[in-house]
Amino acid sequence: MQDKRRYHRINEEVPLNFVALPDKRFIPGTTINIGGMGIAFSTQEQLTARQELLLYLNLPKKKKAEVHVKIVRVEKKEGQEQRVAVHLMDPVKFDENDFVKFYAEKLNTTFPFN
Repeated sequence: MQDKRRYHRINEEVPLNFVALPDKRFIPGTTINIGGMGIAFSTQEQLTARQELLLYLNLPKKKKAEVHVKIVRVEKKEGQEQRVAVHLMDPVKFDENDFVKFYAEKLNTTFPFN
């Protein structure tokens, strides 16, 4: 089966915290992969499709990026963390340049341009 995504995804585990709006509680998770328009992550928190979140990605060198996202899919398996797929809704906040640089470096490592 051919992948029909418009953007390449990089398989990278990045620690994150998120807030399920309108809640104010920070919940931990870990990215599974990151793409130009979406992120997949795992968490123990029970989430549902169409829910909006604020993700806080912990990038290298103690940099952070805040991303407003909407859940498009939640996969639940007995005894495992949930796998959550989200779509980016707004531009990245805080260290946007650091997020773009991180993504570009990982993308170049995964899909070399030369």
